[in-house]
Amino acid sequence: MSKRRSWFGNFSIDSLFVLLKQSEKELEELNSIEEPSVKLKLRKRDVEYSIRVFKNLLVKRILESNISLTEISKNIMKTNDTIKDVYKEVFTLKLVDKDELIDIELLNNVIDTLNLEQVLTIINVKKGTIYEKLANNRFNDLIFDVDTDVYDEYVLKKKMDEGRD
Repeated sequence: MSKRRSWFGNFSIDSLFVLLKQSEKELEELNSIEEPSVKLKLRKRDVEYSIRVFKNLLVKRILESNISLTEISKNIMKTNDTIKDVYKEVFTLKLVDKDELIDIELLNNVIDTLNLEQVLTIINVKKGTIYEKLANNRFNDLIFDVDTDVYDEYVLKKKMDEGRD
């Protein structure tokens, strides 16, 4: 079986990012419609699928470009959410696959932006490394980060319970 590229596979990375942003904007507009018709629901499903395809294609293309962890990290720190999500996925996959030198402060800043799934992947794959240590710190922040309202309610309840004793 030959390796065929989709029509989008011929687009540059920048063009794919533009298509991704356009699709996300269209999805946002579709989500804003109060009572969508069946056709709009189908279009929404198609746009969501396109977004997943664009993100997956971008991750694959960026990984194939042999970009360094440092460059990926810099892109994460300077970009917006759409592009940042793609680069965070690339960062996680590249970090799992290879060991590269990277500035510890930059590494820590990037790990602080990762979601729980990405952090757990690093913890499980990079046992006994600085990557695991930094990912564990981020994991603890994610797990033990409690909304201030919830914490204030907990403190109030604790004071009330102590007053009853």
